Amino acid sequence: MAVKNADFLSRILGDTKPNHRHDVWLWFYLQQHESAGFDADSCNGFAMRDRIAGFLHGNDISNEFIASEKDRLLVSDDHLKWITGEDRQCEWLYPRLMELTGQRSIARQPHLTGWDLLIAIIDIWDISVSTKIRELNSLYSSWIRHKEMDHQFHWFKEAKEGVQRCQFAWDWLRKHEQRLTSGRPPANSHVELLIFFDQTELVEAERELIIQRIRRNWNRNQSQSKAQGKKQYNFVLSEKIVSLLDELAESHGLKRAKILELLIETEFKTGSHLSGRLKTSR
Repeated sequence: MAVKNADFLSRILGDTKPNHRHDVWLWFYLQQHESAGFDADSCNGFAMRDRIAGFLHGNDISNEFIASEKDRLLVSDDHLKWITGEDRQCEWLYPRLMELTGQRSIARQPHLTGWDLLIAIIDIWDISVSTKIRELNSLYSSWIRHKEMDHQFHWFKEAKEGVQRCQFAWDWLRKHEQRLTSGRPPANSHVELLIFFDQTELVEAERELIIQRIRRNWNRNQSQSKAQGKKQYNFVLSEKIVSLLDELAESHGLKRAKILELLIETEFKTGSHLSGRLKTSR
């Protein structure tokens, strides 16, 4: 049935190659301008082409008129290439497009999400193509500028500890920035963290300060974890010994404390150096 009706729509429209983007636009156009009365569930659903075909078959709407309205409202695919449909971009673009276009009813279509939703908002926006292109170019520039701030979040993308850092960041935010996290879903990955901060409307300086605090707390926790079973001692060493210790640390790529640990452990196990030095000193 679905294949037969889809072929029927192709024959009605004279299209040899059905275009899903155009189908969604036509569904909305007929709904808004021709009072088609389509069921919202059919938008972007399996029955969408069936519903369009049935309506066009029973109403006097010429292909020439539909083609002219496409020319009036639809920008070319080239102007939409930068809209990829990835989650973060969709979350960033959606409220801006809704504010820019003034669309309201489109948000109530249960099967219309992601890239399809963004493109539909643009396509049914009833302004001239030239104005639409200008606004899209402005949005694209804003998106590029926005992504330039992503360098602040590279620390959360680190391959070895990135997931743990993101989870730590969310736990810290829930504890110290409840005004930002209240009612929001957890952000436990790099992308989810980017989306979260995109939606906070924090200025760059505020965002950077929060990230710095998260990193300081992470580093403090890591240091405390590594220091378990250890105590700090203060020794007075001669400048000569300090210089020798520094040379050993640099040559082996280790810290002073680690060099001392290794020397003491080795001497305790072998006793080969200290006992000989003590006998000589006597």
